[in-house]
Amino acid sequence: MFGGHGLYRNGRMFALVADDVLYLKANDANRPLLEAQGGQPFKPFADKKMVMPYIEVPVDLLEDADRLVELAHTALAAAMAAPPPPKRRRAK
Repeated sequence: MFGGHGLYRNGRMFALVADDVLYLKANDANRPLLEAQGGQPFKPFADKKMVMPYIEVPVDLLEDADRLVELAHTALAAAMAAPPPPKRRRAK
């Protein structure tokens, strides 16, 4: 899909790593908080306008474990608040 790695909890993706950058799931509740930290939206394809609901975690926050855990909790809450992913149909 995007060439990165998804981080899941309870079947919900709340973070991803792409090109050595950590992104956290964002929604209306936590997006302002993540953007205030200096995070930029995840754009999986540079040549397209598509933006996914994930915000970059600035490098300096990766060194602050307490703050990173706090932000990860907001991302998990955003993932759990989103509609569940569609069930995959198994091939027969």
